[in-house]
Amino acid sequence: MAYKRRYLSGQEAATVDIAEDAITPDKISPGAVGPEALAPDSVTGEKILPGTIETSDLKDELITSPKISPGAVDTEALAAKCVTQEKLSDEILPSVRPFSPGIATEEIADDAVDHDKIKPEAVESDSIKPGAVNTAAVAHDAITDDKIADDAVQAEHVENGAIVAGKCANDSISETCIIDGSCAHDKIGVGAVAGDRVADHGIDLGKLDYNSVLEENLAVNALAARHLEAYRVGYIDFSEDFRGVDVCNRWRKQLTYDGYIINTEEGVKLVSPSAAAGWPVLMDYGGNGIVGYGGKLLLTFLLAGSDEPITLQGRQLGLKRVSDEDAWIMFYQDENNPNTNWYATTREAGSTNMVDTGIGLVAGPQILGIEWNSPTNVRFYIDGIQVAEITTHIPNDSILDPYVWLCMHTAAIRDFTLGAMSLQRIRETP
Repeated sequence: MAYKRRYLSGQEAATVDIAEDAITPDKISPGAVGPEALAPDSVTGEKILPGTIETSDLKDELITSPKISPGAVDTEALAAKCVTQEKLSDEILPSVRPFSPGIATEEIADDAVDHDKIKPEAVESDSIKPGAVNTAAVAHDAITDDKIADDAVQAEHVENGAIVAGKCANDSISETCIIDGSCAHDKIGVGAVAGDRVADHGIDLGKLDYNSVLEENLAVNALAARHLEAYRVGYIDFSEDFRGVDVCNRWRKQLTYDGYIINTEEGVKLVSPSAAAGWPVLMDYGGNGIVGYGGKLLLTFLLAGSDEPITLQGRQLGLKRVSDEDAWIMFYQDENNPNTNWYATTREAGSTNMVDTGIGLVAGPQILGIEWNSPTNVRFYIDGIQVAEITTHIPNDSILDPYVWLCMHTAAIRDFTLGAMSLQRIRETP
């Protein structure tokens, strides 16, 4: 460092070098060097040794924000607890918040955190404590279908009784969503299944457990003839005619080739001929003409069984006109078609109605019912289920006989057994 001495005469003295470390703090009197004696930027960071300036040496408000360049102070340069609340102005922290324990939930005003303040995917499922969100905290319609991922709701996550009928939209539960055994008796409320909710053929014998329908479960008149308030004024049980050694002689038999009709323990058996196709075996009530419409009639056949295979068997069971056999009300199967369904059919004045019941012949028992309700209405039932209704071409002015017929399409021996047969005449209660 060079030091120049200037005399009052204006002459300069010779420059004298000041050795390094020649000027030490103890040689500088307090106040000897004032700020005005320091040129701008004369004191820079590299000229200040560590520990040279203590915080006690800094006057209040000496270091202000304009004197601190952006990024000058990093968080790692701040000692623990060096920034306290009293060192922060109201402009920096307008609301008083304690730094320990931080911001507690009771300090957050109601509705302070809403949907638009939460970034998408800001809250992950692993950030939510068990039990943190309860049903009371979920607003109506907050959870919609598009917010629920596939398989997000598993059966083990749904409490018993959580889903009730009022929470299920129409068609929200399809058949494919119902596992076997999930709809048990104790899960179906009283009156939950109404008649108009059961499709045609929705309940068949295969869906009923043994003893599932008991008398105490049936309403009064539930088993009356198709819910009519009626009583029987005439009844014929033709089964008595089939219990002897041979069929009662009131029945007229027509046999072809080696076909035959015999009585068995199960009922009367009709056996087709084997010599040729298309030759029938049949029986009627001897042309006595016992049936004409004079009130409601119910004719019932119990088929006890049939030989396997059951294909290409033709059958007719019902009522036929005595005089020319060109009028009838009957169940019919076409022997020319394999696995054909039962058809409900009526005929009068050369015109025929024929309705496919959608139910085929089975090897086991079947119950066929014909209900003649009025001159313009006949209903057909299989195993207690209505399968057809016909309102035209009904032979009301004819005298009809009960009629049973069997025919084969091919030359083969086949048979079926008529286990029981009855006829009721029904009159409505006055």
